Amino acid sequence: MAETGIPPHFEIPVRQMPSTPQPSAKPAVLAYGFRIFFLMGAVAAMLLVAAWIGIYAFGVSFHHHMPMAHWHGHEMLFGFAMAIIAGFLLTAPGNWTGRTMPRGFPLGCLAGLWLAGRFAGFFPGILPLWLYMMVDAAFIPVLAVAVYRALRGVPQHRHNLVFPVILLAMTVANVTSHLMVRTSTGVSMGTEGMLYLV
Repeated sequence: MAETGIPPHFEIPVRQMPSTPQPSAKPAVLAYGFRIFFLMGAVAAMLLVAAWIGIYAFGVSFHHHMPMAHWHGHEMLFGFAMAIIAGFLLTAPGNWTGRTMPRGFPLGCLAGLWLAGRFAGFFPGILPLWLYMMVDAAFIPVLAVAVYRALRGVPQHRHNLVFPVILLAMTVANVTSHLMVRTSTGVSMGTEGMLYLV
């Protein structure tokens, strides 16, 4: 105690707190779900606004399986909003339960599936409508499975199992918007249903 000048009986022992292990996923953007999906959601929002201005103000040509107005509404809900929802649900359950959420390659695959749904509709001459629907609709149920796996078997978080149920309802809304894409009523049913769920 000569160095500090504090008598031994006055010294307070300091306990070293264990450091929380950090995910080793590379790149870092794939370490947590919120990083990649919040980023993609923000980029999608900016691109959707830019595309809408370009189409309406400058007459940019538009080739998609969906009519232009319906596509914009669909992408704002099932593209942008769904990315933000996914970012939250791929991060928060891990904090609640202490379980590991998808990261690294599995998280990258989820992000790729979301991206595939955004671009598949722009190839109406190559991809049939049913294939576009399957690609776009696949993301939400896969997300529901990931969330369910993080929450199952944890009694204190049983109430949060409502999230996978809501995600399955969102899947139905998405499929509805695709199945009746040729009628404005059909698309309205899907998008309006998603609005209530969000």
